[in-house]
Amino acid sequence: MKENCIISPLCQFEGNLITQVIPGNFNCFEDYVFIGQEGKMGNSNTFKRNTKVGQECQIGNNNSFGHDCVVKNKIIIGNSCTFEPGVEIDDDVYIGNNVTIASGVSIGKGCVIKSGATIKSNLGEACKIAQNVVIERDVAIGNNVEITPGCHIRRNDVVEDNFLISQERRVLKTKKEE
Repeated sequence: MKENCIISPLCQFEGNLITQVIPGNFNCFEDYVFIGQEGKMGNSNTFKRNTKVGQECQIGNNNSFGHDCVVKNKIIIGNSCTFEPGVEIDDDVYIGNNVTIASGVSIGKGCVIKSGATIKSNLGEACKIAQNVVIERDVAIGNNVEITPGCHIRRNDVVEDNFLISQERRVLKTKKEE
């Protein structure tokens, strides 16, 4: 066990804490947090009550998980991310540094979210969200959507499956049309 971790007696670590879950220094685990096997995490992460982290997850430093978050299996999370209460992240997702995901948002299986993105609406499966993208609330994002750097997707927009959104061209078109 690393130094200065705060672990509520009501937490559950699957398997052996030392050999199968490797927490860094200064992590805080509140009541009813569950951490799966084969995971690794950096330093100074906070896990609020009822947060669940699946197996084989890699979590960087200085991340904050609000209460009732669900992080499924084989997730990679960078540094300094904020996950507001009730966020759900499906399997095989990559999240870069300094990403914010708003409360109640679901991230689909296989998504890639690059650094600096702010996500306030659900993402379908296999979406690729580039650096510094902002997706407002009440946006419908389909599966296999790609959004290029710096785009701002406004409230009530609908992005159907297989679309590419590019700030430079300011057009929406399906990937099949390219």
